[in-house]
Amino acid sequence: MRNRWIVGIAVIAPVAMVQIAGAQIVRAQPAGAAPTLEECRAIQDGQARLACYDGLAAAPPPRPAAQEEPRQRQERNFGLAEERKPRAERAEVDELRAKIAAVRPGASGKVVELDNGQVWRITSSGRLQDWLEEGQTVTISRGTLSGYRLRADKVTGMETVRRVR
Repeated sequence: MRNRWIVGIAVIAPVAMVQIAGAQIVRAQPAGAAPTLEECRAIQDGQARLACYDGLAAAPPPRPAAQEEPRQRQERNFGLAEERKPRAERAEVDELRAKIAAVRPGASGKVVELDNGQVWRITSSGRLQDWLEEGQTVTISRGTLSGYRLRADKVTGMETVRRVR
């Protein structure tokens, strides 16, 4: 019998938080919190219900940019040595696509500057580096065992690269 009273109180307590303002039912909520769809449906007065739905429509939509932010951070850190990255940013994307901003000779192989600010040095001696030019889109991906591989659109072959900056 005592358990029934406890269950009854547990059911009635949330209902006690409901306030009746005129014909409108408003559930107590934290300041600044938007009503939920279920709360709007529970309102009996048509004008008040419409105002509640308008309040839902005026609420800011969820930010999709927050989902893209980790990918941008990962692309910025792509190719850096693990010890040079902040601990929270050590997970990487699988590949990076960018356009070549400049190709210049270096002391130990050509250096490729990308439009995102990254600089990569070609460490292999393949023929692909002879075909690289400004404005060309390249894909840099993780190698099978280690390192990174650069592939260029519309050109056959790949080069092993190492990130300089």
